[in-house]
Amino acid sequence: MDDVLNRDYWITWFGYKGNEIEMIQLSRTITAADRILLYLFIYTSMKVFYRNYLKARRLLHKSIY
Repeated sequence: MDDVLNRDYWITWFGYKGNEIEMIQLSRTITAADRILLYLFIYTSMKVFYRNYLKARRLLHKSIY
C-alpha cells in the first residue's frame, strides 16, 4: 500500500506516467534519498541546538556566580 501511494505521488510530481516498474524504482530511490537527507538535517540541527544550549548554560552560570 505504501509503495502504491509513493508511486502515485511521484507520478504526479514528475507530471508523466512512465513505465510502471521504472516509476516504482524511481520513487523508491527518491524516498530513500529524502529519508537520508531528513535524518542528516535532524542530526545537524540537534547538534547545533545542543552546542548553543551548552554555550547558553555556561553563560548563565557565569552571570549567576
